[in-house]
Amino acid sequence: MQILRDYCIVKVNKIFKDETNFTGVNGMKILMDVTFDPNKYTNCSGWVVSTPRILSRVPLIWKAYGIPAYHDSPKFDYMSVADIQMEIEVGDKVYFNYNCILPDLHTTLYNSDWICSVKEEENGKLVEYQYFRIKYSSIYAAVRYERINQAAKPFKWWMESSLKPVQLAGEALYELDSCSHYRKKVVMIGSWVFVEPDKETWDDISIPIPETLNGVQLVNSDGTPRMKPKEQWLVTKVAPDYRYLMGWVRFIGSPLKGCKCELSDGMYVMYRPNTDTSIEFEGVEYHRMLQYNVTGYIPYKKAM
Repeated sequence: MQILRDYCIVKVNKIFKDETNFTGVNGMKILMDVTFDPNKYTNCSGWVVSTPRILSRVPLIWKAYGIPAYHDSPKFDYMSVADIQMEIEVGDKVYFNYNCILPDLHTTLYNSDWICSVKEEENGKLVEYQYFRIKYSSIYAAVRYERINQAAKPFKWWMESSLKPVQLAGEALYELDSCSHYRKKVVMIGSWVFVEPDKETWDDISIPIPETLNGVQLVNSDGTPRMKPKEQWLVTKVAPDYRYLMGWVRFIGSPLKGCKCELSDGMYVMYRPNTDTSIEFEGVEYHRMLQYNVTGYIPYKKAM
């Protein structure tokens, strides 16, 4: 099964992340009601079954020439889906926009991009997968485990829970057994970037309160003002929050064809409003954005 242009076929084992760590009567699992916020709880990852043969010239983004644009008739240059580097491989685990598998309003199960349901045997068990067609341009990142020795077993994703991190020759690898070692590789797609948002600490949102006695401020032995314990400081917010549109670059995709990437890993950057959309990637929350949405960086900010 293959779609010739622009679409990957991706299989997912469930549409929503609705499981909880709680159990009810007789040990029954308690599931979360995802209907009040389906966008947040939609499963945004799956495994690639097939990749397109070609990417077409369907417009992707546009940019205007001239600042200001030419009088009354601005000229536009369009980047297209064909300008995305073809880097996804069959078997990759990919992360994509939640709308790709979010059910339509008029249905209760699947949206119009649903293809079929297939039961597959994995590690001696039957697992049901839902197959969807997903636009190449809607995929943000791919993750794969590469074998580093010929004797290693062909990697299957159900093996991931059995992998153990190891250090071999100074490189971080994953071991299944003494003969099977893998290298985990992240490939960002279509000029996408994952940024780790910079979060405030309690100290950042707290105002120290001086210690006083009979209206007189006390001082330490070195002459500095004595402050009350941190638990008694004045807090300006309910809890620490993300700093507005700032963070560290963690994963960088190949730029669109003809473009140049100006970013590097660990760079502390600022980005445009409305691009701080969160995505959970390999268990960590990041903000996702295109490279051109990064507006600047602070060179003296310490990398983390």
